[in-house]
Amino acid sequence: MNHLTIKNATCFLLALFMLTGLGAARSALAAANHEQQTAKLLTLINAARRSPLTTAAALGLNPAQVLADLPELTKVLTSGLPGLTKNDRLSLTAQLHTDEMFRNQYYEKDGAYGTTVRQRLANAGYQASLVGETLGLLSFVNLITPDQAVEHLFRNMFLDELNPDRTEPRYLLNPLISTVGLAMGSGKMELGGRDYNAYLTTCDFASDEITREHLATLERELVLLINQARVKPVKTETFLEINRAQCPDSTLPNPLGLPPMISEPILAETAQLHATEMINYDYVGPLSPNGTTLETRIAEAGLPGLSATEGIAWVATEDYPVPEQALQELLAQLLINDQGTGCKFPSLYHPLADTVGVSIDLAEMTDLSGERHGYYLATVDLVQKQEQTYPTLMGVVYRDANHDGLYTPGEGVADQPVIYYGAGRHLRSDLEGQINSRVKPGYYLIILFSSTEALQFIEKNVQNHNVWFDIDLNEQ
Repeated sequence: MNHLTIKNATCFLLALFMLTGLGAARSALAAANHEQQTAKLLTLINAARRSPLTTAAALGLNPAQVLADLPELTKVLTSGLPGLTKNDRLSLTAQLHTDEMFRNQYYEKDGAYGTTVRQRLANAGYQASLVGETLGLLSFVNLITPDQAVEHLFRNMFLDELNPDRTEPRYLLNPLISTVGLAMGSGKMELGGRDYNAYLTTCDFASDEITREHLATLERELVLLINQARVKPVKTETFLEINRAQCPDSTLPNPLGLPPMISEPILAETAQLHATEMINYDYVGPLSPNGTTLETRIAEAGLPGLSATEGIAWVATEDYPVPEQALQELLAQLLINDQGTGCKFPSLYHPLADTVGVSIDLAEMTDLSGERHGYYLATVDLVQKQEQTYPTLMGVVYRDANHDGLYTPGEGVADQPVIYYGAGRHLRSDLEGQINSRVKPGYYLIILFSSTEALQFIEKNVQNHNVWFDIDLNEQ
């Protein structure tokens, strides 16, 4: 079989079973438990991932032609990929969608009420940067056993995956896809005004799960990056390649920097509530559909402030399938998304803000072209609090792996002993390398310790504002 005729060959294979047969048509198949067949389908999928060209050859394709037609997949095709693990939650969503298609007599990836695969997986408690769905339909007149159906359905799936004219993302041969949910159903389907016996299969693919705990880690990392940007705006914007050459001086950040902000859980909740509203009502902006403002949301949360502002950024998950890689892009958008032609001052550079709350969510939203995609949505609320409290001496311990003079996600050193000499505080860095503690105004010596000796000394003058420090262990 010529590789360039895959699409036609696939259509012919479906039509063969839909329209031919010499015997009388059997009644519609009763719904059945196809657990054995989904296990077989998983075996076939994983064999194809581990050795794509071997599977292609077994299906009658020329491996050399496959490589020539898909040069962007050369490494995957020649080296293979690890097998996928079966996920029960994904399998449940796949089965529910299969049952719904039979029940409502349709064959589409979107649900009967418009739900997408990402929404269905989220409803089942599974979120990931990459998700996708592949459907298979085999209609027939003469009886085909479930095991035979699985082989034909897999064949069509894999041939379509290798089709050089394919416009949809590839899931079976995607190295970032790690898990799958499989479902199969059998019954009557109306096609072209006629009833047929049919097998349906739904394969829901996903990358590694992103849990709420993982998102909380990303939120702490983003707070750290925001504070670093306030303290080191010029170096941060240079690293992010932000060009403000056309902006007036009045909109440029203070080159001397601004005080860092403390993270406030209540403010993070207001950011989370607004993010949830934006996701549910499919919009992006500071003003709620009912007219509620940021100030109202903060006041209702019991956190009145003298002034407040909000930054919002969203980044496509398909562009940054590894969540940590999206953080720098989210930060860049937070610093520039207010600019436009008027070069408005970025929300993150609010000069009086001393408190911040951050929410990062995975969401499916409609872009400006009207298409729906998966996004990381970052909502950042900044406030100048009314009450006067002691300032916070805060910082990060890290190893500057890329030698750019800045902390980047993943460089933090956890459980590092630090002493605030003058305050009597013996502290240890958290999982992201952060350290913070309120102190009275005064001079403090920050001492970094190893197990046996002091490694670094940093002197800080703390007065009315929060103060930042960073310690690069590579500079010992």
